[in-house]
Amino acid sequence: MSRRYNTVLVAQMATHLTSQENASLLTQTMSGDTVARDTMITGNMALVLFKVDAFIDGRPALEYLRDDLTSVGFVGLVRAINAVADGARVENLYNYVLTAIAHELQGLVDLEHSIPVPRSTRRAARARGIILSPPVCVNTLSAQLLSVADSDYEMRDLLDAGCESHEDREVIRMREEGYTYSDIAAQIQVSRPTVHRMLRRLAQVTYATLEALT
Repeated sequence: MSRRYNTVLVAQMATHLTSQENASLLTQTMSGDTVARDTMITGNMALVLFKVDAFIDGRPALEYLRDDLTSVGFVGLVRAINAVADGARVENLYNYVLTAIAHELQGLVDLEHSIPVPRSTRRAARARGIILSPPVCVNTLSAQLLSVADSDYEMRDLLDAGCESHEDREVIRMREEGYTYSDIAAQIQVSRPTVHRMLRRLAQVTYATLEALT
């Protein structure tokens, strides 16, 4: 998903709400008005695209995750507005929503770490002035899957050979067709982290087989 595509998405969305409109809808949402809640969600969707763009600007290597980051960003937006509707105390709605979106984005990126570091550990390290730099294993399989069927038939055959179930084949097919991890998880009825693990396992099996043959 490129910035140009983001521009198209923004053009198709409801007009972004002003701070005054958000303040008015916030009061209605907190009183249980579901129409106001839905309006707040659709009226703030552009914030997700803004946050994803800014997030990737600082981490260019994550460009291949743009679709998935956008998906989880929308999840963060909905969770934030639902929390407000459920009575969460909010002093600054804009910061509250952006924090919720950022939390979901970072959560997805954390799944890319070969050695996950819990947030509590990172906070404790920062409190002691220690900056943790865990080894990162960027999962490039999803990007390769988008082109492997067209450019490398041998690689595609090895990928198929590594499949152990119908779900494995469905994950590969959907990823090739451009579906996000969230879409795939919903289709095969598993969690998004499970989809990540399935793709990593397929990648490891495929490359191990390739190395054995070369």
